[in-house]
Amino acid sequence: MTTESESSWRAWRVALKAGNDVLRIEIRVPAEPIRPVDLLPTLMALDDALVSACEKEAVRQGKAISCKKGCGACCRQLVPISEIEAQYLAESLALTPPERRAHILARFQMACAELERKGLRERLLNAIGQNAPTEGDRLTADYFACGVECPFLEEESCLIHAQRPLVCREYSVTSPPERCADPARHEIDRLAMPIHFSHVVRRFADGVGTSPYRWLPLVLAMNWSSAEARPMPRLPGPELLENFFRLVQAETAVDGD
Repeated sequence: MTTESESSWRAWRVALKAGNDVLRIEIRVPAEPIRPVDLLPTLMALDDALVSACEKEAVRQGKAISCKKGCGACCRQLVPISEIEAQYLAESLALTPPERRAHILARFQMACAELERKGLRERLLNAIGQNAPTEGDRLTADYFACGVECPFLEEESCLIHAQRPLVCREYSVTSPPERCADPARHEIDRLAMPIHFSHVVRRFADGVGTSPYRWLPLVLAMNWSSAEARPMPRLPGPELLENFFRLVQAETAVDGD
C-alpha cells in the first residue's frame, strides 16, 4: 500500500561521470508542481556530490585541494549567479531572524555603495544578460581590485554556506593558495569538472530550458530580486528535473530515469 506522503514524491536515479568514475545517486522530487527555485536545493546536493567526486579524482592524480575553511580570497571575486539563485537567496534571507536579515542587507548596501564610488556598479548593470565574466576579463579584474567582500562573508567564512550559489560550490583550486590573492597576475588551476550546473541553471528560469542565457552579480542580487524578479512557472517535479537534465545532456553524458 502506498501512503499519501509516499505518493507525493518521485524517485530519480542519476549517473554523473567524474573522471574515470561514475557517480550514481538516487534523489526524490515532489510529484506536484513546483518552481525552478524549489528544485535548487536538490541541484545543490547533486553538485556537492559531483564536486566531492572530482576532488577525490584530483587527489588520486597527485594534486592537492587548496581551498580550506577560513580562506575567503575567492569571496572577493565577481560571482555570477542565475536568476533562480538570486530569487532563492532573497527567499532564504526573508526567513532569517529580522536582526540578522537587517545586518546582511546592510552589508549588501555597503558593497553596492563602494562599487558605485569606484564606478563599477553601472558596468555591472550593463553586463547583465551578456556572456558571463571569466577570470581573465577586465571587469572581473577590476572588481577584484576593488576588494569588495561578498556581503555573506564574515570573518573569512560564509554566512550561508549551506545555501551558497552553485558557482561557489564549484570553485575549488589545486594551484598554490597564495596565487588566489592576485588571480589577475597568477594562473589559477581550477578543479576539472565534467559539467558546471552553475552554467546550466542560467538558462533554466522558465523551468523548460528555453530561457536566454542570463546571469547577474551576486552583489546585486537583493536589488534585482526586489525590482526585477518575475513569477516563476510551476511544473511537476519530475518534469522539471527531466527538463534540467535535458540541458545537462547537451554538455555531458548524464543518465536519469
